[in-house]
Amino acid sequence: MSTTTPPRRGARWLRPAALAAGVLALASHALVPGAGAAEGDPFSSDPAAGPVGSEIAVSGQGCDGTTVSVSLRTQEAMPVTIGTTLVNVDEDGDWEGALVVPLTTAGTYDVVAVCGPSPGAGASFTYAPNTFTVVRPGPARSIDDACPPGDVPGANFDDVPEGSAHAEAIDCIAWYEITQGIGGSAYGPARAVPRDQMASFIARLIDYVDPGALGDVPAGDQFPCRSNPNELPEGTAHHDAVQRLAAAGIVRGGPQNHPSDCYVPGLAVTRGQMASFVHGAEVFLGQGITASADYFADDDASVHEDNINAIAEERIAVGFNDGSYRPESDIRRDQMASFLARKLDYLVEAGATEPPPVARIA
Repeated sequence: MSTTTPPRRGARWLRPAALAAGVLALASHALVPGAGAAEGDPFSSDPAAGPVGSEIAVSGQGCDGTTVSVSLRTQEAMPVTIGTTLVNVDEDGDWEGALVVPLTTAGTYDVVAVCGPSPGAGASFTYAPNTFTVVRPGPARSIDDACPPGDVPGANFDDVPEGSAHAEAIDCIAWYEITQGIGGSAYGPARAVPRDQMASFIARLIDYVDPGALGDVPAGDQFPCRSNPNELPEGTAHHDAVQRLAAAGIVRGGPQNHPSDCYVPGLAVTRGQMASFVHGAEVFLGQGITASADYFADDDASVHEDNINAIAEERIAVGFNDGSYRPESDIRRDQMASFLARKLDYLVEAGATEPPPVARIA
């Protein structure tokens, strides 16, 4: 058998389906039936990149053993295996399975498939390795451009301990007058963020960056909500922000299977919804991006996936240490402060706005 490596197209291999007829066929799993394989023959793995927790579909042919061991290994002189799965081989020598990408750092790894020895005799062999690039967001962006250290006055919220993870971000968005706390000297850092408050956060951010862009409160109720006509009465704290954002196309009704003509102001904002709020604002401001990669595996069924990937690429939201994003989890007010402060930093870095003036003592 020739061991010449056939040409590759993306993550799919092309091999002759009928040499006598001179026909080149593209099989669904990249290989056509053959009489056995040997050291260095190719196998299929797809996709070529993805996040932690995603699946690499693998398949091959010509293994005389009972199982194929498929591993993800580092590309080093002495490779380290970081994940392995065993795939059963059928009576024709074909095999097909999936390897779940384990928790690891971003980078390119080898996908290695080893055909085990046949029962009673026969040596194992290794297929030609493929590669897979693990994609993860970079570290959360600093907020130093938006909130230069030493320039930001303390907001002096009694319930935000100095040195806590989100304290600087809370001071930052208070400086930009995006948050006003929950009354008195309290911020309510552990509280969930309801949809009406979220609208006010986003409207204030847009008003700071581009005053007047949102326009006045539109005539007519954007959310008549036939099932609950008084869900957001005119004159209440967040009514105008909701109406202005809706008129601009930044927010919509019908969250979590509620009627589409209802805003549901008291419903807690999830992490997935937060991504859509934040990305919707930046698109409105002309600063939105389309992500170049899929950063999380646990948002694949979410309608917010594209927006999650966009703010992950901007390093506004980078997920949890286990590689997940948890799009259905509610977001807290202290966490929201960090997301908004990072968004402001992104906009300052892009030249779309500047920090507030600093009061200097002569």
